[in-house]
Amino acid sequence: MIYDEEEAKAQVGKRVSIYIDNTLKRHTKDLNFSSDAIWFAGTISLVCFLIFINSFVRETIFIVKWVKYKAT
Repeated sequence: MIYDEEEAKAQVGKRVSIYIDNTLKRHTKDLNFSSDAIWFAGTISLVCFLIFINSFVRETIFIVKWVKYKAT
């Protein structure tokens, strides 16, 4: 990304690809989606982890009840 005037002046005369994101009002030389990818992967991981914990707890409760039932 170009942050200051000196870097912009250094790019004068060079061929530079510029990507414009109208939603974020961001102008940059490179596409940087790393933070978006991290948030997406983190959210998916969290949801999967919560589903796993929920299933684990339910299955454990079922097994404990089943063992108590078989014992009587």
